Amino acid sequence: MSVNKVQTALIHPDDLTAETREALRTHTGFPVHHAGFLYVPIGQQYLMCEDTAEGERIITAVSDSLSQKSRPVHTLQDAFRHLLTAGEDEQTQMLIRRFGIQQNKPRCVIVFEQTVSDGEPIYPRLSDLAQGNPGEICVEMSPVSMAFIKDMDGIDQDEPAEFSKAVISMAEEETGISLTAGIGGTKASCVSLADSMKEAVLSLRTGKAFRLQGPVYIYQEQALERLLTAVPEKERMKFRSGLLSPDTQRKILNDENKAVIQSFFENDLNLSTTARQLFMHRNTLSYKLDRIEQITGLDLRSFKDAAVFQILMELTDLDQA
Repeated sequence: MSVNKVQTALIHPDDLTAETREALRTHTGFPVHHAGFLYVPIGQQYLMCEDTAEGERIITAVSDSLSQKSRPVHTLQDAFRHLLTAGEDEQTQMLIRRFGIQQNKPRCVIVFEQTVSDGEPIYPRLSDLAQGNPGEICVEMSPVSMAFIKDMDGIDQDEPAEFSKAVISMAEEETGISLTAGIGGTKASCVSLADSMKEAVLSLRTGKAFRLQGPVYIYQEQALERLLTAVPEKERMKFRSGLLSPDTQRKILNDENKAVIQSFFENDLNLSTTARQLFMHRNTLSYKLDRIEQITGLDLRSFKDAAVFQILMELTDLDQA
C-alpha cells in the first residue's frame, strides 16, 4: 500500500518571510493557513506542513498532543521533556527530587527529526532503536521529532555522532524512515539541558541553511556558520559581491569546481592527496587552482586566501537557501 508523504519542517521564526511572520503574529487560532502551508507553534519554532487533508491531520495531532508546558508530568519522560523545554523554573527542582534525576552529570541532547512525514508519529516506531545506556532516555517532542538525552560521563566526544549515525541507519533499514540529527553541546547539569536542546535544534537549522554534509549536524562544529548567520544580510551580500560578481560565480562555482575545491579544503590544502582522491593528475589540479586565482585573485594554496574563499562559499549557500 502506498503512503502519501507530506513535506514537514521545523522552522524558526527568523527563517520565515516577513509576510509569513505577520500572518502568524496576527492569527486568530491554530493551525494558521498561509500560502499553501499550515503552521502550529512548537516551543520557539513552528511545525510547517503542506495545506492538505493529510497535513491538516498531522497539524491537528500536534495541536491536540503537544501542549508541552501545560502537559501533566506523570512519567520520567514527562519530567525530562519539561527540562528540555522549560529549563530551570519553579517546577524543575521538584521534578528532579520526585523522579530521582541525578543533577550534576554531564549530558548532551541529540534531536532526531524526520525529513519527510508519512503521517504517523515517529516516536512509537523508533524509540526502541534509540536505546542507550542506563540513565539515558528518549523523549517524544513532536510527531516528527524526538530528543535523546545521552550520558557523557567518561564518554568520547565522538560517541554522540556515531550513535546518531547508527540510529539513522537502523531507522532507514528497518522502518524506511529518513532522519537527520542535531547534536547539542555537553552540559554539566540537567538544569542546562534546555540549552543543549536549543543547540541541537539550531545545528539542524544551520546545517540545512548552509547545505552542510549530513545527516548528522554538530553544534560545536558550526562556529563559522553561526558567526556568518549573525552578520546582517545586507553586509553579507556586500562582502560577497565585492569579491565574487555574478559573472565570476558562473565561471568558477560550477559543480565540478566546487567538488574539487571542497576536496582540496578537506585534505588540508594538500595537492597530492587531493589529486589522488579525485583520480586527477597533480598538474591538472594545479591548473584548476591557477585558473581560480586568475579569476578571483585568491590563491587557494594559501591558508588565508582559502579561508576567505571558504567564507564566500558558505555565504553563497546561505543566501541561496
